[in-house]
Amino acid sequence: MLKQSIPHSEIDQQSLPMELMKTNIFSVRITVITFTLILIASCAQAQDTIFFDYQMKEIKSMLGARYYQITDKDSADASKTVVRKYMRPKVLLEETRYSDLKNKVMDGIYRNYYETTQLHSVIPYKNGKIDGELITYWGNGELKRKDKYENGKFISGHIQNTHGKDLPYIDYIILPRYKKGEEKMNKYIQDNLIYPEEAQTKKISGTVQVMFTINSKGVVKDVSILKGVSPELDTEAKRVIWNMPPWKPGMVDGMPVEMPMVLPVKFVVSN
Repeated sequence: MLKQSIPHSEIDQQSLPMELMKTNIFSVRITVITFTLILIASCAQAQDTIFFDYQMKEIKSMLGARYYQITDKDSADASKTVVRKYMRPKVLLEETRYSDLKNKVMDGIYRNYYETTQLHSVIPYKNGKIDGELITYWGNGELKRKDKYENGKFISGHIQNTHGKDLPYIDYIILPRYKKGEEKMNKYIQDNLIYPEEAQTKKISGTVQVMFTINSKGVVKDVSILKGVSPELDTEAKRVIWNMPPWKPGMVDGMPVEMPMVLPVKFVVSN
């Protein structure tokens, strides 16, 4: 917490009556307490804190939280917002800067860390695109990857092991993929989709945008409707996605991670 130093009074307190000195000291204490409360209140208004459990699901309070996230103005550039994610008690895991937080436009240096506090990656963003050198490190601090980007376009890249020996290059981000390919995925949806009778009778058709997550093991989770058509069609679209076979998980720097996905599910009333 910030500490405010109180300047010494220019009045020689030895020349004051004892009762007046007591009053003066009491007034200073009240002033300091009031200032501290105002400072705490102003910090609370400037910051926005969100808490997460062990599964990274948002919860309402610090009670039971494993992680937390603080959103604040960037002290180096007031036009930007910085979002920091921590593991309790106060281990910094991620630091992201945005020029437009609402639309998630990253701008500035992004950093993330291993839970050991070792730096994992440094990525420069400009107007939402990687621009400059993307650098990652192994858990022991040795260089792992050095990629070069210009305005979001990949230029060149290099990966090495912990002993500095070159490794086959793989993209920094690899999106989740249906194990049998996109054609087989479309066939799975067509074969398993059941057009609700009520929707057919009412001739309700359209495309349901289904949002879901592929976890680090390739399993579908957290299915929801991003853009629906009707309750009947939305429910059926969710059912089909929920029951999909496992995918190949997404990868970041060669490690499997959870990634959000969106799939359109089309309903067409046949003649």
